[in-house]
Amino acid sequence: MRFSLNNLSRGIPATAGLHLQNLKELILRENQIKEEIPQYITNASMLEILSLEGNFLTGAIPTNLGNFRELRVLLLHSNQLTNEPIEHELRFFNSLADNAHINGLIAQGIGNMSGLIELSFEGNNLTGSIPSEIGKLKQLQGLFLTNNKLQGHITEAVYHLSNLFKLTLTGNKLTGKIPGCIGNQSMLQLLPLSSNKLSSEFPLSILKMSGLLYLDVSQNFIEGEVPSDVGELNVIVELDLSGNHFSGKVPTRLGELQNQQFLDLSNNSFFGQIPLSFAHLISLEFLNMSLNALSGTIPRSLENLLYLKAFNVSFNDLEGEIPSGGVFVNSTLQSFLGNKGLWGMHILEVPACATVNPKQQSKFKEVLLKNITPVFTSSFLIFLLVSIWIMKWQKKGKPKDMERVPEFNTYQLISYHEIQRATDNFVGPN
Repeated sequence: MRFSLNNLSRGIPATAGLHLQNLKELILRENQIKEEIPQYITNASMLEILSLEGNFLTGAIPTNLGNFRELRVLLLHSNQLTNEPIEHELRFFNSLADNAHINGLIAQGIGNMSGLIELSFEGNNLTGSIPSEIGKLKQLQGLFLTNNKLQGHITEAVYHLSNLFKLTLTGNKLTGKIPGCIGNQSMLQLLPLSSNKLSSEFPLSILKMSGLLYLDVSQNFIEGEVPSDVGELNVIVELDLSGNHFSGKVPTRLGELQNQQFLDLSNNSFFGQIPLSFAHLISLEFLNMSLNALSGTIPRSLENLLYLKAFNVSFNDLEGEIPSGGVFVNSTLQSFLGNKGLWGMHILEVPACATVNPKQQSKFKEVLLKNITPVFTSSFLIFLLVSIWIMKWQKKGKPKDMERVPEFNTYQLISYHEIQRATDNFVGPN
């Protein structure tokens, strides 16, 4: 029954609930209806779509709306419905009708809407725990409870919804461990559980979820080692384990996840070397291993990951030369800070020293001999000739009398008195 975009003002006809029990659609949006929503409307038990938005409806929302077991679409916004609840369920259903945030507890009667396919309460002020009655929604394919104030443990009833494809619980205050029965969700593809207060260890049962595409458990308090069989998640595209208390070595089998595009292991306590198997992550675009205790070198084989655009290993204990190809060409200094043993162009912020191979070194020696040796020989000959010329010039410059002067030490010394006696005191012919 469709009467939208008219000027109806007389109210919702009683026949809609009393006589049309097989009615599947009641669409009266954007009219002039000014009464309360009648209680008898819930007699149309087969109703799948109820669209009453854009009117002047007043009063409270009937608490027995939970009787619509086949209801898939409920649109009550843009009316004048009150929000003065008397009990928790009334508070919940009243807030559904407003453009304001939904608040209060999730009504237990929601389990009666067994025909629901998707249920989304993202970005509201829901409090309390997730009711186990949600487990009655056997047709549910998507449950979106992101960014609320939900507390307590994740009810195991959620993990018995065999048709569930998407379960988003990010940004709440959920505590305790991830239920082991999560492995029963063979159809589940999206599982964001980040920014809660979940603890304990990584459940092995998650590895049974062979169809899982997206797993985000970041910003929790999960501890222990990542299971070595994590490679069983062979279709996963995004895996975020950051901001927890994981320890141990990074599992080698992570390198088997060839569909993986996003891998974040940052801000944990992983130690040991970066697995060489990471070179097989041929689809990887983002890799963050910062803020751990990793050691050893950065595998040069990571240069061959053609799609890798972002790489960060800052604040570890890595050493050796930073590779210079692939993603490392455009990496910044911030990606390698806090590793005292790393060196290369990113650490020094200058081009790395060029290495000379043996052939280049041999050629260099050959050029050196051809150019330096002749210059050295010529210089030595010139020095020798100049030295000989100087010696000859000094010899030619001496007086001839000087040449005839006998050596002083070739004559015997005679005293004055001996000469006087020999000449008889210098007399006559003597």
